[in-house]
Amino acid sequence: MRILFITYKVDESDSLVGFVVGWLNALAAHASRVEVICLASGPAQLQPNVRVHSLGTQPGAGKPAQALAFYRVALGLKVDVVFCQFSPEFVMAIAPLAKLRRWPVALWYTHRHAGLALRIATRLADRVLTASPESFRLRTPKLRVIGHGISTTRFAPSAAPALPGARRLVLAVGRIAPVKNYELLIAAAQRVTAVHADVDFVVAGGAHAPGMQAYLGQLQALAAEARWAAAFSLSGRCRTRPYPACINLLQLRQTCAAPVAWTRRCSKALAADCRRWCATLLLRGCWRKMRRRCWRLMQPLTTWRYCCWACCSSRRLRGRHWARACAAA
Repeated sequence: MRILFITYKVDESDSLVGFVVGWLNALAAHASRVEVICLASGPAQLQPNVRVHSLGTQPGAGKPAQALAFYRVALGLKVDVVFCQFSPEFVMAIAPLAKLRRWPVALWYTHRHAGLALRIATRLADRVLTASPESFRLRTPKLRVIGHGISTTRFAPSAAPALPGARRLVLAVGRIAPVKNYELLIAAAQRVTAVHADVDFVVAGGAHAPGMQAYLGQLQALAAEARWAAAFSLSGRCRTRPYPACINLLQLRQTCAAPVAWTRRCSKALAADCRRWCATLLLRGCWRKMRRRCWRLMQPLTTWRYCCWACCSSRRLRGRHWARACAAA
């Protein structure tokens, strides 16, 4: 089987997309050839049957130049299936050629944002892959949940026993962004260090997106305000290769999970379990409130209608009596 893999960048030293190299080598073990189209490439140790086609376009290059270079490479390839990593634009770009040559297209997407581009790409793709049900917000029968694709053999803690008297370490690995909610981690560190003085907190991740440097400064100022600032540190970006060494360091200091991911997952599970109960209470409260308001509104109207009815009835009665009196006269 020949696979066409479309991604942003192939670079083992990149802290954001360095994991793509592991994916390519894993796919190469099950395919005769893996063709990769990317916007940029860097140093990477790949299998012999993996060939990278870097478009070599600069970040400021125009869309027509990128599209021309993309189709120039894609038209010369002979593959059996297309795998688009994360970007819906890749699906929309390869879809005309894939439909013409009958290539099935698979889209990998893990993000809470579901815009128009993702909706179009979902219709064009034959299969949509994601890490968890919460990471793809659109409902489609094409969706398959397959996990994050993390190498458990590479990211395995060492079997070395914990050193006596060593400080314990809580590590949070992830980019610096408000969606990670590191303020909650800082608040948790304040409570934990007040009871356990031998615990350190480390955040390993860089502020890659524009404007995130200001958010990083806010976190540093928030951590520096407390007396336990020495126990909380932001180590900055961490490249892909040193990650296993960092995991081994945690084994020596008692490994702990990242509390941000734990909190988000527990919150989603709690919301899923209590959704029906909360909706029932909400509907009951709304119904009672609506019934009270409707009664208050209808009460004057009912009184007014009753008065009108009584008035009309009295007029009818007086009219009948007057008609009878005139007939008797």
